Amino acid sequence: VDGWVHDIQTFIPKHPGGERILTKFVGKDATEAVRGGYYNHSKAAFKIMQKYRLGKLVTSSSQRPLK
Repeated sequence: VDGWVHDIQTFIPKHPGGERILTKFVGKDATEAVRGGYYNHSKAAFKIMQKYRLGKLVTSSSQRPLK
């Protein structure tokens, strides 16, 4: 979501919308889904998401070359 990778394994059973919708987006970008595609999540929901962040997604185009 928004370029962040989340580990939602422990949150899946707690999700108010059910497990099915979360598992549908495992390994995928869920930004559109949480920003109105399925449900326009509240600021409180985004605060909860922060607790599950692992890190920012780095794409190959934004990655510095290894030396």
